Amino acid sequence: MDISVILKIAGIALVTTIINQILKRTDKEDLASLVTLTGVIVILGIILSMLSDLFATVKTMFDLY
Repeated sequence: MDISVILKIAGIALVTTIINQILKRTDKEDLASLVTLTGVIVILGIILSMLSDLFATVKTMFDLY
């Protein structure tokens, strides 16, 4: 795991939080929820990509399939 991935996830979370707070203060709760959901989906996509790489590595290490 590289430090850049952790920083990327933290950056996405920070930007999502800032946009969420701005939208909540302007009484746009529905858009704030949508921004939060989008941030979570993007972060989950990054994590799923990393898990896919992990499983591929384990598969080649143990010579499975």
